[in-house]
Amino acid sequence: MMPIRIQTAILFMACALVLSCSGTEGEDEVCCDTPIVTPTPPPAVTIDCDAANTLSTVGVDCTYPAPDYGVYTETIVGNLRNINTNTVPNHIYGDFRERFGPISRTFSMTASPSIAADITSILNTNSRPRYFFGVAINGVLFAPAPATPFIFENQNTGEYNWDWVFEASMNKGPENNQVKLDCANAHSGDQGYHYHGNMFAFAEVLQEGLSAGVVPEEPVQVGWAADGFPIVYLYGPDANGNLVKLNPSYQLKSGDRPGDGVSAPCGPYNGKYYNDYEYVANLGDLDACNGIERSISLNTPSGIQEFPYFYLITETFPQIGRCFVGTPDASFR
Repeated sequence: MMPIRIQTAILFMACALVLSCSGTEGEDEVCCDTPIVTPTPPPAVTIDCDAANTLSTVGVDCTYPAPDYGVYTETIVGNLRNINTNTVPNHIYGDFRERFGPISRTFSMTASPSIAADITSILNTNSRPRYFFGVAINGVLFAPAPATPFIFENQNTGEYNWDWVFEASMNKGPENNQVKLDCANAHSGDQGYHYHGNMFAFAEVLQEGLSAGVVPEEPVQVGWAADGFPIVYLYGPDANGNLVKLNPSYQLKSGDRPGDGVSAPCGPYNGKYYNDYEYVANLGDLDACNGIERSISLNTPSGIQEFPYFYLITETFPQIGRCFVGTPDASFR
């Protein structure tokens, strides 16, 4: 005869087995010998950094003629320069995602701009746009950033990574993950038709051959920045007053980006993203905002005026400035 304590142990184990194999009435029964299955993790995402790091500088063809219904008026009242526009260009343009159409806008800026103690970025701290950089003297907006962000911060949710934004002029084209810019580095959007970079087609309206290397006899103004300083195209006076092509002070960073291609882009810095570039003081002629503190006299739409500072449209990054040395007007928000 078994000892009582052994019998008790066997009885206890049997009861535990029965309880673990039985469900209460109305519940699914779980069989004790059903194996516990560990879910198979999804396969690791493999990124071809070279394939994902390609550039495209060929835009959408300009198949549409210059419209004849563009509006641009400029008046000075007191110390304010007031501009009315419908954002319609005066040059050939391309067709894009949206139907082209006029959007009326009114801007104001100081008529006597001065350099502030600190520069102001056109971006918010989250890399989203805070200001238009300015407006061209044909009424088209300067809106150089942002373009398409790196979208694979989370492969499952498709969250955007705004720390890495495509540099528009280096990612042109009609495909997904490209920016549909035309022969003026522009396209239409909710804000109206706007320039992201060197506006070749507009430059040719101002002077034939200007965008292709024909040196003008005097500086060619293309617009106004939001802080009231003028924007000129490629050429400005040097220290001796001679008209020369002025160059930006930005270069590509060296090495590879820190991303893995999933949460942030990988591959070598090649200009695909805004953050691929860095400012190096005195590398070129211009400052961090793509301008220069130098006296310039311009025959503006409001008459001949002189300014202590001006911005440049340049052939290489940033093409259009991304910050202001003066105080931008709130109408450009």
